[in-house]
Amino acid sequence: MKRLKIFLMIILAPTLLILPAKGEREVREVFSLFSLFKGESSFQDALNTSNLTTPAMVVFYEKMNNQPVWFEKGQLTRFGKIAIDVLKTVDQEGLNPEDYEDVVHLIEVPKPLVEENWVNAEILLTRRFLEFIDHVRIGRIDPMKISHDIKFHSPKTHAIELLIDALQDKKTEGNKLRLMAPNIPQYQDLKGILADYRHQEQGHIQEPKLTLSTPLKFGDSDKEVVILRQILISHGCLDPVLDSGEKFDENVRAALNEFQKRYSLDMDGTVGTRTRDMLNFPVKEWIRKIIVNMERLRWLPDDLGHKHIIVNVAGYVLHGYEDSQVTLMMPIIVGRPDRKTPLFYATLRNIVLNPSWGVPHSIFINDKLPKIRNDPAYVRRANFIITDRQGKTIDPDAADWLNEVKNYYLRQSPGIHNALGQIKFNIENPYIIYLHGTPDQHLFTKRARAFSSGCIRLKYPLKLAAWVLNHDSQWSCDSIQSAINSGETQTLTPDEYVPVYFTYQTIWMKKSKKGKRIFYSNDPYKLDAKMIKILKVK
Repeated sequence: MKRLKIFLMIILAPTLLILPAKGEREVREVFSLFSLFKGESSFQDALNTSNLTTPAMVVFYEKMNNQPVWFEKGQLTRFGKIAIDVLKTVDQEGLNPEDYEDVVHLIEVPKPLVEENWVNAEILLTRRFLEFIDHVRIGRIDPMKISHDIKFHSPKTHAIELLIDALQDKKTEGNKLRLMAPNIPQYQDLKGILADYRHQEQGHIQEPKLTLSTPLKFGDSDKEVVILRQILISHGCLDPVLDSGEKFDENVRAALNEFQKRYSLDMDGTVGTRTRDMLNFPVKEWIRKIIVNMERLRWLPDDLGHKHIIVNVAGYVLHGYEDSQVTLMMPIIVGRPDRKTPLFYATLRNIVLNPSWGVPHSIFINDKLPKIRNDPAYVRRANFIITDRQGKTIDPDAADWLNEVKNYYLRQSPGIHNALGQIKFNIENPYIIYLHGTPDQHLFTKRARAFSSGCIRLKYPLKLAAWVLNHDSQWSCDSIQSAINSGETQTLTPDEYVPVYFTYQTIWMKKSKKGKRIFYSNDPYKLDAKMIKILKVK
C-alpha cells in the first residue's frame, strides 16, 4: 500500500502543478484519493493499537479484508444504521441498554464525524455488537457460576461467523443483524410477554392491591372482591363483561381457580395468604423474572434436534417436541429443594420395562433404614432384596441393622409397587438421574411437585415410551402395555437417540382451547432471585 501511494504521488504531482484555477474540484478529488489511502492506513493502524480491539475483532476484520464494515467515507452504512438500531432496542431482549450506550452516544453526536471519530466509532461498534451477539445468544454469565446444580457451560456462539453471515447475506440486506437472539418458540414467547408487562409498567397503570387479612372465599360479599375482579381481569382469567359487584360468585371462583392453576397454587378457589401475595405481585418483579427466564433459555444449544424432550424442572412439566412443535406434554415430579434435580443435557439411551430399583446408598441410609428399623416387615412388604458386598442375599430378619448397614445393598423387585413404576428411561449422565413412572400418582394432584430425591417421576410414562418409539411400528401404547403385563424385564432401544434438556423456567407459555396462556411456577430452588442479583436486573 505504501509503495502504491508513492507511485501515485510521483505520477500525479506534475498534474497538480499545471492545473488551472478552475480545476479546484479536480484538485480536491485527487487529495480525496490520497485521504482515502490515508484513511485506510489510519483505520488499520487504529485497529491494531486500540485498547478496544480484541483477538476476535482482529480475526473478524481479517476475514473482512481489513476493511471497515459500518462506515463508508465517514458516514454510517446501511449495516451501521441497522446495528445501531439493534443496540438501541436491546431492552426488548431483556438486556441492559447501558452495556451498549457508549457507542450509541458516540455515533449520535450532532457534529459531523471527522476521520478520528468514525474510526473510533467503527472499532467500538464492532466490539459492542460482538458482545451483544454473545449476550443475546448464550447469556451474560456462565451457568455453572450460578449454582453447583447446573452442570453445563453456555454453548459456543461463533459470534464472528454469525456477524459475517449477516453482513454478507445479500438477500436480507443486513436485516439478519436483527436476528441474533435464540430462534426457539419459548424465547419468542417470553419476549412477547416482556413487551406486554413493559407496556403496563410504562403506562403508569395503578396496580390494584388486596389488603385482606382473612381468607376470601366463595359466597363472601366484600369490597375486596371488586379489587379481586380487577386483578383477575388484568391476568386474563376473568372476562371484563363479568366484572360486577362485591359478590364472590361462581364466575370469580372459576377465574380464581384458573389463576391458581397458572401460578402453580393449590386450586382451592379461596384467596388465602399465598394466593393473595401472588395476586399482589408487582409488575416490576414479573419483568425481572421474565428477564432471567430469557437468560436461561440462552443456555440451550442452537440445534435442539428435530425430536427432543425438554424437562422444565421449575415448571413441573415435560414437553416433547417434534420439528419445533409440542406433540407431548405431561406433569412431572422433580427433586425436592434439599435434593435438587440437576440441570444438564443428555441423550435418552433406552427404555426398561418392569425395572428393578437399585436403591442409592444415600437414600437407603437416610430414607429406607429408619423405616426398616421401625418396621422390619417393610422389607418384604415392599419387595426389597438385601445383599452384602459379595452379592449374597441377606435374610431381613437376620440382618444386623445397627452394625453392618454399610455393607448392605438394597434392591426393589419389579412390580406395580416398585418406586420406579413399570417403566424407566435411562439417560446418559453421571448424576444417576433418569425418568421413570411412580406408584404415588396422588402426588400429581399437587400444583407444586418437588418431592423426589432428584430423578423425574412421570405421570404418563407409557405415553412417553410410545412417543419415543413412535417410528418403530412394533411398539404402541397397547404393545408396550402387553410387554409390561408379561412381567418380564425388557430393554427397548429407540431407532434414534432423543436428546433430553433439563431446564429451569418459572414462566412459560402454554396452548389451550382459549389460546396461549402464561404459566408461572413457585421457583422451587429460588434461582430467580439469585440470578436477578447476579445480573443486577433493575
